[in-house]
Amino acid sequence: MKKKKSKTPNAPPFAVEEESSDAALCEFYTHSLCPYAHRVSLALAFKRVPHARKHVDVSNKPRWFLQVNPRGLVPVIRTREREVLNESIDLCYWLDASFVGENHPPLMPSDNDERNRALRLVKAADGGFIAAGLSFIGGGWGFTEGDPGDARRATLAAEVAKIEDQMDDWDTFLCGVDPSVADVVLWPFVERFELAMREFNDTELAEMGGKKFSRWMRHMKKLPEVRRLAPDEAKLLKSWRRTMRLDYFDYETADMDDP
Repeated sequence: MKKKKSKTPNAPPFAVEEESSDAALCEFYTHSLCPYAHRVSLALAFKRVPHARKHVDVSNKPRWFLQVNPRGLVPVIRTREREVLNESIDLCYWLDASFVGENHPPLMPSDNDERNRALRLVKAADGGFIAAGLSFIGGGWGFTEGDPGDARRATLAAEVAKIEDQMDDWDTFLCGVDPSVADVVLWPFVERFELAMREFNDTELAEMGGKKFSRWMRHMKKLPEVRRLAPDEAKLLKSWRRTMRLDYFDYETADMDDP
């Protein structure tokens, strides 16, 4: 998959935040509430890539960030060569291809069948499970309280079943016994859908599938990277209740902790 890139000669010089080390291999521009940025946070964590983390208030974009990325969107990675890369899935693939070796565990399975499965799950994610989940919680990126109706419930259940159909009975994660790019791409939305469905729709996401899907959710929640990068549920709910939207990313209720 081709990555999108641009040069930013007028961007601020490469900098490492105090919380990061001088060994940072790239700059990562993010927002704590954004599920797409959360994908890249997970990829960086699983790949063990030292990086400088820059938080961006997307509701009030600072001029310096628009110099880095004129589109004004996160996530963004800026390399030491001052290349600016964006689009969350492309960034996950770029990280996996750029940082290899025993210090950087792969996100793409080595087994051909599992690798092809990961590619299929990633390709289908945005238009399949994620679209069905957004529709379930309210349609578009907004929230609607109450029962979403049989049709939306059936659509989401069908997408969960498609994910389960890809999994083997012995799989811990979506594509085998280790987390892969498929887990990284889907998990931020699973995490948010679970919370939103419980809060607004009185529904448990884990109960919409069979044993394999609920088992996968349990194993993901045990991973230290997932636990460390999980958004604060109380703050997330406060933001959602204030805006009734999943895609409004400010720092009035969110904070700039590790996620």
